[in-house]
Amino acid sequence: FLRPDFKEIYNIGPLSYSRDGRMTAFMRNTFTSGSNQIFTDDSNMSIYLAFTTEGGDFVDEKPFPYNQIEYSYAFPNLSFDGNALYFSSNRPGGLGGFDIYVSYLKDGNWSTPENLGPSINTAGNDITPHFDGETLYFASDHHFGLGGYDLFTSTIVEGEWSDPKNMGKGVNSPSDDYYLTPNVSEGAYYFTSNRLGGRGKDDIYIAYRLQSESAQPMFAETSIPPAVELEDLMAAVEDDLSSPSSVEGEPSLVDVSSSETVTVLKSATIESKVAMMDLSGAKLKSITLPERSVMDDFASVYFIQLASLARSEGTMSNYDRVSTYGQLYRFFKSSSVKIRLGYFASRAEAERVLTSVKNDGFRDAFITSDVLATSSYEVVGQSNSTGFIDDFSPNSNFKVKLASYRDPLQFQVDKAIDLGQIEQWTKGEWTIFILGGFETYEAAQSARIKAKNRGFVDAELVEDDKGILKRVSDQ
Repeated sequence: FLRPDFKEIYNIGPLSYSRDGRMTAFMRNTFTSGSNQIFTDDSNMSIYLAFTTEGGDFVDEKPFPYNQIEYSYAFPNLSFDGNALYFSSNRPGGLGGFDIYVSYLKDGNWSTPENLGPSINTAGNDITPHFDGETLYFASDHHFGLGGYDLFTSTIVEGEWSDPKNMGKGVNSPSDDYYLTPNVSEGAYYFTSNRLGGRGKDDIYIAYRLQSESAQPMFAETSIPPAVELEDLMAAVEDDLSSPSSVEGEPSLVDVSSSETVTVLKSATIESKVAMMDLSGAKLKSITLPERSVMDDFASVYFIQLASLARSEGTMSNYDRVSTYGQLYRFFKSSSVKIRLGYFASRAEAERVLTSVKNDGFRDAFITSDVLATSSYEVVGQSNSTGFIDDFSPNSNFKVKLASYRDPLQFQVDKAIDLGQIEQWTKGEWTIFILGGFETYEAAQSARIKAKNRGFVDAELVEDDKGILKRVSDQ
């Protein structure tokens, strides 16, 4: 511990030291979940400066003079031996969410923060700056990247920041990558990421610069789940399909010659033996969901914030008039509750909806980004958007039950969007995703096989009996 327990034991960080180790700049916050810190729009981040003792403790603490209660000042980096402070803030006058600024120590006073300008800052969030005197390293969710927050570099050319360069694969991943600190003499780069293969939400990684084009990278993605052999999976599915009790006549044959298409080649006469599923009273809403990227628990998406409440969880009926545009959520952010509408895979999509939301009376609504971390939010309103088709009538009674979720955001749309009409059923706190719209039993069975191949291992054939789902029994 850098500080004695009686002084402070949490809510400090990140921090930065001058090269001589005498000065430190650090951030105080009121975070309750470390995984959400850079996505929060809370005004709960502020920068402090202090001197360090030989034992490592901080003395003569002073707040950065430009801290503002209603805005965040975050991710400090001391450069030029403590005479320059680079940081991120959502203070007024920026180009987007969080922008990167610099302030200089002159005659014992810090100068007015300067925005680094449009070469560095974007309409999104630009954060975690680190300037080593030659190169600025920073993370952005708006500059073109591989996904989430990516790490970029820029240098000063003729008095102007150069166009940022993506640090590329090995450093960047489809997840969030930020907080880069270089050790240039060793060609090593330390950074933080929530990519697959880590031990927690955010882990620390090291990458090394390649010495030549022919050299093999010393760092790459780790612990990515191995691909499933289609032949092995289909062998099990084929055994299931050939069960004599599920069909009369010859068993269906499965074509596994293509990894993309699996079709039932020989039809069968069906005499269904059904068992009631515990879905009586489930409410059907058939929806054609928009095509989206597959989102994991830490993917960054966009929401429209409707309200921020300090002493209440909100009366959700106040927001009914905009529930036609998406799902309503409560986000729990430190000491406040955010009411949000979403989610949207792109900022452009959110901006289109924001115009309608403002026209419906929410003049102060704005766009914010956050992660799909189920511990930080609560689904509080079911969407009634125009994407729902209330008069949907399937062409056959056979459907495919894909999966059930307490949190519907866990459903991976892209894995099933092309297999059939996606129907969203609700039963209490559960959301059940069903594939329908099939003209024949064979078409439904083919979709079930494809769904299993794509990871819906519990996909099963069901029969819709006037709103009651019945399982097609394998017994």
